[in-house]
Amino acid sequence: MALTCPHFTSDVEENVMPETSQQSESHSADELRLVVRRAWEEVLGHADFTDEDGFFDLAGGYSLTAVQVMVVLSDELNLKLPVRLIMRHRSLTELASAISLFALKSTVGSEQ
Repeated sequence: MALTCPHFTSDVEENVMPETSQQSESHSADELRLVVRRAWEEVLGHADFTDEDGFFDLAGGYSLTAVQVMVVLSDELNLKLPVRLIMRHRSLTELASAISLFALKSTVGSEQ
């Protein structure tokens, strides 16, 4: 599944305020956190964790499952993500932020 941003329409388009770049970034961060959460749930086989729990503190959170999470996320986001990201950024929130930064650096690096 590719990461997509849903487009919502309204019957009263003129009453809808345009989205600011800060709001857009917030939606992207929230959406990325949801993608990471789904990957963790899929690999771990449960959703018994918060966004601040450390991956390796969870039931099933082992090095092999960490690799599996990064493979799922790489496929989902169409990015070649290094496993070291989940080793260094162990909470869901930290990992989502690290992936966002990694993707930004990858995009900037490829434009040069």
